[in-house]
Amino acid sequence: MTISALREIAIGVADLDKRTAFYRDIFGLTVIRESTISSDIARALYGLADPIPSRTLARTDVPSSVRIRLMRLEGEEGRPSRDLRWPGPVGIGFTTASIQPVFERVAGAGVQFISPPVKLTPGSGPDDPFRFEAFGRAEDGEYIVLIERGNTPVPYGDISAASGVSQPLHTSHAVLDLAACNRFLHDVLGHEVLVHEHCEGPLFEELMGLPPGQRFDFDMLWDPGFSTGRIVLMEFEGIVADPASVHPPTRGICALRYDTSDLTALLPRIEPAGGRILRGPVTVDDPALGRGQVVAVMSPIGTLFEIWEPDLSDNPTGEFGTR
Repeated sequence: MTISALREIAIGVADLDKRTAFYRDIFGLTVIRESTISSDIARALYGLADPIPSRTLARTDVPSSVRIRLMRLEGEEGRPSRDLRWPGPVGIGFTTASIQPVFERVAGAGVQFISPPVKLTPGSGPDDPFRFEAFGRAEDGEYIVLIERGNTPVPYGDISAASGVSQPLHTSHAVLDLAACNRFLHDVLGHEVLVHEHCEGPLFEELMGLPPGQRFDFDMLWDPGFSTGRIVLMEFEGIVADPASVHPPTRGICALRYDTSDLTALLPRIEPAGGRILRGPVTVDDPALGRGQVVAVMSPIGTLFEIWEPDLSDNPTGEFGTR
């Protein structure tokens, strides 16, 4: 059985045209699907009664680019607060060759950054890796996370000469139980921890708008067969909240798609790993979503996971399983 890294990030938006232009003009993504998710599929996957206008975008020059699916949804945004500690999906990571001009362009498009780019140095020597980061909140609630990496010989993402920015690389999430989330990602999707950091201090407080003294543990997980499509988990010390409730998709990041070559074999892994199958398996043949079998799973991360066994003839941005 083959399982992909992250294939698609679904974002609920209020204005489909405006948000399409944002991801197209700033990040160089191209619309590869455009249609309306039928009411039958909207009900079967998301528990919504109405059809959902949708567009899917990707870097078409990058094989198996992580795609962004925009879905026009009514109602309030999923993350109305700037408090990044609150459990749930946070943002989408992009790397840059030079963060400052990209930061200025993204801010000029209406994204509200918490701070200017902040330099983070995990090591202490002049040749140690470092990175600049900036967190900015887009109008539907998802954060854009810009990253410039230094002294790192291994590239992370394909940075476009035209836009100066990579394809979407990962999603980040504030979680209540890091160990439970790691177990779900490992046991269901085969992910492993690539980076673990304990984060605290004035630089992180400035970067993320945290109160003084706030600490958190950070894990970046990946499928070792894939260079991108990672997932970042952050557990903040002292945060007490109710477990994430199951709601229909809302504005902001509302679902993550993963693909498998054998959905039947994968299904028995889900509930022992702490997931809950909400709907499916459902057979989908939809111009917006594509063709295949899919289950909707609520994960311990508090985010809806769509796990697909796609029709391999219906994959517009690279063959399934491309590594």
